[in-house]
Amino acid sequence: MKFYLAEIKKEEDLKRLFIEKWNWNFPKISNLFFNFPEEIKDKIADFSLLAEKENFKILFFNLHNLTNPEKELKKLERKIITHPELKSNVDTSVFIFSGNNFEYLDFVKGEKIGTNVKTKRFFISPENRDKLRTPCEQLENLKLEPSKISYSYIKNRIKEAFSVEAVTERFYEEYIEIFQKIKKILIKQKVDIREKERESKLRDFIHQILNRIMFLYFVQKRGCFGGDKNFLANFWDDYKSKFKGQNKFHSDWLNVLFFDALSRPSWLFEEKKYLGRFNEILKNAPYLNGGLFEKDELDEIGWKIPDELFDDIFDFFESYNFTIEENTPFEIDIAINPEMLGNIYEHLVNIEEREEQARAGIFYTPKVEIDLMIRRSLVEFLFNKTKISKEKLYQFVFPEEESQIKDPFTKEEAEKVLKELDEILILDPACGSGHYLVVAEQILYELKKVLWEKLKIAHSSKYEEKKKIIEKNIYGNDIKQWAVNIAKLRLWLDLFVDAEEELLSNQMEPLLPNLNFKVRWGDSLVQRIGKDLIPLRKIKNFVEGRRHDLKIIIQKKSYVYRTSDRDEYKKTVYLEKKLLLNALDEIKIRTTQKIQEIGAQLQKENLSLFPGQYKIEQVNSSKKELKKQKEILEKTLEEIKNLKEELRKEKEIPMIWDLAFAEVFQMKKGFDIVIANPPYVRQERIEDLQGFYSKKEYKEKLIEQTKLDWSYDYEGRSKFGTKSPIPEKFDKKCDLYVYFYLKGLKLLNPDGVLCYISSNSWLDVGFGRVLQEVLIKRCPIVAIYDNQVKRSFKHADVNTIIAVIKAPKEKDFDEEVKNNEVKFVMFKKPFEEIMYSEIFIDLEKNYNLKEFQEGKRRENEIYRLHIVNQKDLWKFGKDEKTGEYAGNKWGGKYLRAPEIYWKILEKGKGKLVRLGDIAEVRRGFTTGANEFFYVEDVTDKIEDE
Repeated sequence: MKFYLAEIKKEEDLKRLFIEKWNWNFPKISNLFFNFPEEIKDKIADFSLLAEKENFKILFFNLHNLTNPEKELKKLERKIITHPELKSNVDTSVFIFSGNNFEYLDFVKGEKIGTNVKTKRFFISPENRDKLRTPCEQLENLKLEPSKISYSYIKNRIKEAFSVEAVTERFYEEYIEIFQKIKKILIKQKVDIREKERESKLRDFIHQILNRIMFLYFVQKRGCFGGDKNFLANFWDDYKSKFKGQNKFHSDWLNVLFFDALSRPSWLFEEKKYLGRFNEILKNAPYLNGGLFEKDELDEIGWKIPDELFDDIFDFFESYNFTIEENTPFEIDIAINPEMLGNIYEHLVNIEEREEQARAGIFYTPKVEIDLMIRRSLVEFLFNKTKISKEKLYQFVFPEEESQIKDPFTKEEAEKVLKELDEILILDPACGSGHYLVVAEQILYELKKVLWEKLKIAHSSKYEEKKKIIEKNIYGNDIKQWAVNIAKLRLWLDLFVDAEEELLSNQMEPLLPNLNFKVRWGDSLVQRIGKDLIPLRKIKNFVEGRRHDLKIIIQKKSYVYRTSDRDEYKKTVYLEKKLLLNALDEIKIRTTQKIQEIGAQLQKENLSLFPGQYKIEQVNSSKKELKKQKEILEKTLEEIKNLKEELRKEKEIPMIWDLAFAEVFQMKKGFDIVIANPPYVRQERIEDLQGFYSKKEYKEKLIEQTKLDWSYDYEGRSKFGTKSPIPEKFDKKCDLYVYFYLKGLKLLNPDGVLCYISSNSWLDVGFGRVLQEVLIKRCPIVAIYDNQVKRSFKHADVNTIIAVIKAPKEKDFDEEVKNNEVKFVMFKKPFEEIMYSEIFIDLEKNYNLKEFQEGKRRENEIYRLHIVNQKDLWKFGKDEKTGEYAGNKWGGKYLRAPEIYWKILEKGKGKLVRLGDIAEVRRGFTTGANEFFYVEDVTDKIEDE
């Protein structure tokens, strides 16, 4: 099969394949006519109907006059497939395109998504004709069994042939097999490491070396190694021909490539006699740096991969086709691309414990949802800052039918929007594979480019501008270090794709930035030094007095980003630690002063005990309160002492937001957009993945941290005396993502916007009361979006919603909160079909709204909309007896309930009784083995008939 695909040289070869081998029929009419425009006609040598079966057609186009086939083919193919005469039958057609007399060969499947067309493509080129395993195995699905022929059978065979998921699954299953083989050998090697760290360090070491090799499979596609696009295979083959069996490839060849060639300027490269012709190639290899190819503590441990395993490693990577271009929602190449690295975060779990993914709640968000979330957040943020009409902002930010961004602004409006995009600060506090960060950077570049052209502003190359965007606008954090490494990898690859040829050959400056201060590793939820908690923004307040120190740190961070200077990186980490120690000293000084002031006040109270001055009871009450304050402050002094001792023991500072991203909290008091797919972990499975606290302790710390965070304002001032919106009786049954909502909201600045995709359970279940109450009282809820057609997470038993929420106000029921109208939107079409400005503009309009018991509603073939006043949400969820908020079924009522539900309530008014009013409703048994009692829902796994 592989040989046959590689050797297809003419149309007759394709006919034989489909008709003789794959059991398709000769077409009744083979000659076709389409009225293509001249620009397309000039590129088509000939076209025909190759084969057909049950209304399905195989169409062949022979293209010529291509000067740059790799770039021209995809654009030309799309123009042909979306031509009106072909577009109408795209769902029942498979397209085959040859380029320059079969030098290139593409198999393409189109699918109508609303008025747009999504394409999936296998491509065969001169450089990958020896790597056809993926298209061969997949396209084999186009072979039909005569006894099973039916419309649905052929439809499903075509769907399977062009399944991206099937390729992804196979890639990562084989990755895990390779991982296990390496681990089995290396675990036996004697190395200098503590036994309790051996498993985790070995896991990280194997991931790191495979990530480095995988990264270079993308890099070599640019011809960076002496023009050789198969450099790695040839590098390994050359070693094998001379030294195989000596087990020196890892130490003498691969490490030289990583640490001597790619992480240092060319003039520092020292030639090795045994490398022969590869000395020149390595000397002129791109100076990548960025941290990926720096020798670190994992490399120093001493594990060595034997030659026999490299046979397996390179056989695995060589069996796949790699491409450096990321897919778009409507154009998908079925190959290993940078975006697929994100699937590591869904598929790769801790190999020793297959449950880690469930423990960490890791699920990978599809790109369409990410695109929607970032664009929707940008509209809301830009509206907050500029007050330009939302209609114009939607037209600008959301793609139109032809994927063209409209330019609806006046010159003054365009300047305002560009200023905000230049200064915007976007954070993903659970960044995982970095998918949100990459898409945010891509969208910012795309939007800014439109404004530069409108305003006739000169700008740098795409690579340079994206590099600036990552430095100025993008931030991330994750609790898993290997996930942080993948996030960096994704950002580097996105930059690398756009680097100009002269940059690739620049041997003096590093091509890739250092991302250590941009994508950080640590616990996003619990800020601690040792086991003591630090309230969010408390450090910010004490750092402000050391603006000079802070300015130096910010300058050094920028320098490290650009140069990857390892010594400067260490100095900056040291300065961060010093700044924190100084902040603690400042807190100590102020606390000591307060204790002295209270001491003086107590003396004054004692003197006032003379008759006739005050009543003795009043004085005693005042003294009691002062002594209580003094005890709290003395306890604070003791805590500071402990914190400083713990901090001196730490190699690096734990994740403290207002220090890790100090520039953000100093410049803007927080982030403009916080966007995430927070982990989905049920309350009984919540644990500290860093191992500092027991499960019980960690849950208590989450609650304590949340209460502490919400007791400080945007300036880092304690709001003691002001009632916190966090309920005193915090429900310990909250799933982990609830804490991410409450942390994310506090990470915003006053004009900021939070957008999360999360489980919808908080809308209806008991523990959701906590989050509902905080939102209703403090945070204008912009919209909650659901989709009844398509689940966002194929591999998770989780139904999701997308929530867009504005930053918290300083007091309960602020005017904006009271007057806010919350939009609950249930889409009836997949997100791909609603990603257009006119749909979101329509949702903003107030036409055809029907009154119902709790608000207003509208329904059409695209969506169901319920609008409820935010203050009324409090009223509808309030317990009449206690006057406290008891929770409400937002999802059941405002998203999923059809019109008949409200009609029944209307007609039954005064006759219906809530079950909770006449009976105690509580949770049933906690089984400890839910999966045993659940019948698995396999609906999503059944093919369409």
